[in-house]
Amino acid sequence: MKDLLRNDIRVAISSPQREPASFESYANTLRSQGGAALLQQVLAKTTAISPTVVHHRENPQFIADGKADVAPMYFHFGDYLKRTMP
Repeated sequence: MKDLLRNDIRVAISSPQREPASFESYANTLRSQGGAALLQQVLAKTTAISPTVVHHRENPQFIADGKADVAPMYFHFGDYLKRTMP
């Protein structure tokens, strides 16, 4: 979890404005795993990005496109995308 705070790590996370339910789901996980301040510190990074066109399914594409290094994601969703994305 502390790696998410590194300056050289670009984090993609659901948009709190566009997808509050998805954002809160991942935010709660980050808070429970890394402490209450972790989420705010990640969001404060200038390299943190959120989807603007579709929704949280853009996060893996950000990684594939070289715009992000990591995106918090539930295993079942990552596994599904790994099997179905080119």
